[in-house]
Amino acid sequence: MESIEAYDEKWIVYGGVDSTAFFNKLNDGHSMGFVTNPFCNIEGGNWMTPVYKTGSNYRHVEQGDHLMVFLDNYKDGLRKSNPNQWPWLIRILER
Repeated sequence: MESIEAYDEKWIVYGGVDSTAFFNKLNDGHSMGFVTNPFCNIEGGNWMTPVYKTGSNYRHVEQGDHLMVFLDNYKDGLRKSNPNQWPWLIRILER
């Protein structure tokens, strides 16, 4: 199976292009899915699990005692991509 790794047996992270493999694995009891390849199409998938696609924006996701932070590094650095990420990240981590 292409580029799939499960973390803590709850999350699944996928970096491939063929979303069929991702969706098939996602419905095996994972509580959250992440797609790291910007060319993977996740539209119209048939799943009950939340799916998050990384991309050119920054955000965070909290589930239970887990915190997943997405940072934008597409312009070769956090400051070059969006300088507002640093103060935002510090606020998130200080909670």
